[in-house]
Amino acid sequence: PAVLSRDFCYLTKDHLRTVLKSQVQTMDINALVAALQKTIQFEQELQVRFGNTNDDVKDSRAVSKGSGMDANSIKMRYKQEMEEKKAGGKEKYLAQMAAAKAQRPKMDFKKIISSVFYGYLGEYVKLERENIAKLLSQVEKEEKWSGRDNEDDSGADGGDGEERRSYSGSEKILIYIKKSLQRCSRLTTGAVLAEIAKEYRQGLSDYRALITSKLPRGSKTDSVQQLSRSDNERCCLVANTAEDCKDIIPGIEKAIKNVLDAKYTEEVDFSHEQSQFAALVNLAVETVVKGFIFRLGKILSMMTRMPWDKWESVGDQSEYVNQINSMFSQYVPPVSKMLSDAYHLFFCNQLAKACIPLYEEHIFKCKRVNALGAQQLALDSHAIKSIFLAIPRLRGGEKLPARRTRAFTRIVDREMGRVVAIVKTLASPTDCLIATCRTLMPRGDARFSETLTKVLYLKGLKKQQQEALVETYNAGVEAKDRVALDKKSEGHFKRIFNFRS
Repeated sequence: PAVLSRDFCYLTKDHLRTVLKSQVQTMDINALVAALQKTIQFEQELQVRFGNTNDDVKDSRAVSKGSGMDANSIKMRYKQEMEEKKAGGKEKYLAQMAAAKAQRPKMDFKKIISSVFYGYLGEYVKLERENIAKLLSQVEKEEKWSGRDNEDDSGADGGDGEERRSYSGSEKILIYIKKSLQRCSRLTTGAVLAEIAKEYRQGLSDYRALITSKLPRGSKTDSVQQLSRSDNERCCLVANTAEDCKDIIPGIEKAIKNVLDAKYTEEVDFSHEQSQFAALVNLAVETVVKGFIFRLGKILSMMTRMPWDKWESVGDQSEYVNQINSMFSQYVPPVSKMLSDAYHLFFCNQLAKACIPLYEEHIFKCKRVNALGAQQLALDSHAIKSIFLAIPRLRGGEKLPARRTRAFTRIVDREMGRVVAIVKTLASPTDCLIATCRTLMPRGDARFSETLTKVLYLKGLKKQQQEALVETYNAGVEAKDRVALDKKSEGHFKRIFNFRS
């Protein structure tokens, strides 16, 4: 019977080859797939009954795994169970089967007929491509892309109160890929599946482009304007969705390689798609930070218009400091709560790296600062440093351990250290300025000459005084640490500080 079955399969394969060639222009892909499924089931039955190879099916109840509720599979399982009872148990039955197979000529019925279909499955690859495109189109239409609909300071949702962490479309895409892989791997595990894996990659790439387009305008440049609470939430939804996809993609790649024929596994590489999603997480978080920069810039502009050159007394922290604290207290918590633990800290780090240099930049836009004004700035800078150090705690919940916020604390200490050094140098009397500068301001910094030049202009010192102070400074340091007035930017500084020699 085994030889007859094998010869029958060869004849059937030749006949099918003729039929498929004659219908190549009018072939119905759905009918082709249905015929292929039936053929594979038939091969599995023959493999269980007559196959005699080292890797044949050991237990017919494992046949058609994942689709074992069809009538044919149920029939095979029932038949084996009956034969097991006759043999006195499963162990004896399998032993009898092994002994019987050892006496048969070696035969392998796997793909003996179904391989003839593989050359005609190009349309099946195209069908998968079309299905993914339709799903993406459906996701784009049905997804609720917007975030909150208002600027409610309490942080309540504006609308139906729905709490979301990510977009639901990503789950639909990933579930489709999982089911498609199960379906396709039952038909073929060769070149066609490798081609379908490319369609999965393209689908993920297209979905990444789709959610990228939902970021606020200017996210890829520095032209981001003030972002609303809804804009911030939308950025967080994009970041979380991209993070989920980034984390799941390695599992998809592994699942494909597990079922794919070994000679095609090197063709399956989702690392580019994974890196694209990782980059999108960073872009979304950085877009939120740009929105904070815009808000902070508006507040600091008020600081530059204050009469620092006519300051008369040092009191409590300035009003602009209170506004900065209020802005962070209002807009940071919703963002921090939506982001994952890892990216919450990334957000805090990026916020400190971007906002503190902006504060330093605006100090130099104050044009003139007298001694009392510099002391007020020193008081304000201490309060601002405290505000920044408290940013990770604005998330609420359990207090983050110090080891997790260590990198953030180092960033704030480093960036605010420059600001504090600048304002303390600015506050020192002219005859003590060089001594203060040597003590506080970091030497070896590429920006040191420019920073020192700005401080001297900000104090209102004339060019001769500046040159004398620089000579005094250089006399007390090694040659490698000597500085020169930034001649290249002299005209620019004069315009900024409204300086007249």
